[in-house]
Amino acid sequence: MIFIYKTQHCPYCQQVARYLDTKGKKYEFIDITDDHAKRLELQQLTGATTVPITFKGKKFVVGYNIGKLAELIG
Repeated sequence: MIFIYKTQHCPYCQQVARYLDTKGKKYEFIDITDDHAKRLELQQLTGATTVPITFKGKKFVVGYNIGKLAELIG
């Protein structure tokens, strides 16, 4: 399963979702807009302070990068 960590007003999060839709991939959003603890956890895990962060298993991509997303989803 693919998970996209997002915030409510993130246009890049929607672009990641649209890209995955075009590839026929199923995903689930995890909204961290008001979840400070989850934001800190993600920052410690990924080193990123921004969204989207797209996970598949233990691998992840930060931001909207089609090349890296393509590698992630195989």
